[in-house]
Amino acid sequence: MPKYVYFCKECEDEFEVRHLLRESIEICQLCDMSGQLIRRPSAIFLNKKINNLSTENKPGSLVKETIEETKQDLQAERQRLSKREYKNE
Repeated sequence: MPKYVYFCKECEDEFEVRHLLRESIEICQLCDMSGQLIRRPSAIFLNKKINNLSTENKPGSLVKETIEETKQDLQAERQRLSKREYKNE
């Protein structure tokens, strides 16, 4: 199933959901408001280094590089989210 990212205009937050293409979400899973969601395109994982494969690379080196890049991306996302201010209602 494809992954979709929804942004809620009410709570100004986003969340990811996996569902069929013909389905859609109408109620925010974070604040339970209806009619405030915008479906955004989700990021597609593309590795640009796939075209640069050569016989010199050891097996698994591309996977290790990708894992390290993903760890760095996750760390940056954690830092971005930790700076975010949450609303108490």
